[in-house]
Amino acid sequence: MQRRDLLALSTLGVIGSAGCLAELGWDRASAPNEDGTDTDIDIDITGADTVDVRFTGVYAADRDREFIDGEYFVLRNDADDAVDVSGYVVAYSDDRTYRIADLVLEPGAQFVLASRDGTDATLLTSPPVYLRYAGFDDELPVLGDDGTVRVRNAAGARVSAAHYENGGCDGGSVTDDAGDSIECLHGRP
Repeated sequence: MQRRDLLALSTLGVIGSAGCLAELGWDRASAPNEDGTDTDIDIDITGADTVDVRFTGVYAADRDREFIDGEYFVLRNDADDAVDVSGYVVAYSDDRTYRIADLVLEPGAQFVLASRDGTDATLLTSPPVYLRYAGFDDELPVLGDDGTVRVRNAAGARVSAAHYENGGCDGGSVTDDAGDSIECLHGRP
């Protein structure tokens, strides 16, 4: 096959895919405002099969725990395949952000992002737990008692969100965009 033919077929495939995604409501993505912050135009994530990375807990209280001290949240790859989350951006309610660098989540693997300073680590469980620190130590609390944490993929489309009240898994509630309760994978106090 000649390069022109291959290029033409590739272009048709991309255009066709874009049309299919628009039909599904996936054609909306966030765009930066003039001040550099994201608008809140999001993809449709109401279908459970469209989201591979999901929140499994928001621990908003800055307290000592058995698993991790301080405030943090947990994401889990619920897909059957690995998901490359490199370049995904976590957006907190107060407009702070954290970009995930060089990370592929195996099926069932967890990503834990603590708000404070610390040394990144990987817990060698099966599947593994990737512990990262956002480095907001001098600005705590970041999560607060109530809020929303969103995760956007490298293209800027929202893939998951968690809404929490009264400290989230630390005594309150956590829900997803559909209003369904999130399980709090690491337990409650």
